[in-house]
Amino acid sequence: QRQMCKETDETPESAVVEVYNLNGQIVNRLEMKTWETTLPTDMASGSYIVKVTTESGRTTTHKIIIK
Repeated sequence: QRQMCKETDETPESAVVEVYNLNGQIVNRLEMKTWETTLPTDMASGSYIVKVTTESGRTTTHKIIIK
């Protein structure tokens, strides 16, 4: 399993994690309640954009590479 995590002293809040391929198509959507989540191992190798939107509306994006 592939893991993504965020180190923080903040209390985690619910969030939606959306994974997009570089064509802008959504390939996965997860709901989480912690700062750590696991991506499915069946994702194809390549680059992806991960968008995290918290319940308070804060959004961050990250580029990941799966080998």
